[in-house]
Amino acid sequence: MSESHNILNYKTRRIITAKITDDKGYTFMAVSGHFSWWHGENNTEFHYEWQQAEKYLLRTNLPIYFMGDFNNPANSEGYDYMVGTDLPIQDAYPIAEETVGESTVLKEIAGWKGLKEQIRIDYIFVPDDVAVKRSEVVYDGERQQTVSDHSGVFVETKA
Repeated sequence: MSESHNILNYKTRRIITAKITDDKGYTFMAVSGHFSWWHGENNTEFHYEWQQAEKYLLRTNLPIYFMGDFNNPANSEGYDYMVGTDLPIQDAYPIAEETVGESTVLKEIAGWKGLKEQIRIDYIFVPDDVAVKRSEVVYDGERQQTVSDHSGVFVETKA
């Protein structure tokens, strides 16, 4: 997705995709990515990466579940850009009937020096026509042990 394709460059970004068919015959595309930060009006890295991912994902006719570290806090310019996408997806958190937790970065970490508040930068986007029963922050150090400097996200959709 990034302009850099050098695997030794930490700014090199890729997405991982998998075509999955569940036990009921529902086929969808699961996508995971780690994006760069939004950097103001002249933002190039995140914008470019998102456009590349969008171009690739718009080629599929499968429902898309897009998840990962998007490095853009909820209600930021970068977040607004993502939810205004041409991809037929929606953020699972605000549409969930039940939510447990919200923030996925709970303290200052690498890339977020000087962070003074907890933020949500890890998301699961679900297809536009999917209803979400539950969105939960997991591995937050309270309900489960931490496994990273970010908490995880779990989403349960309605059948």
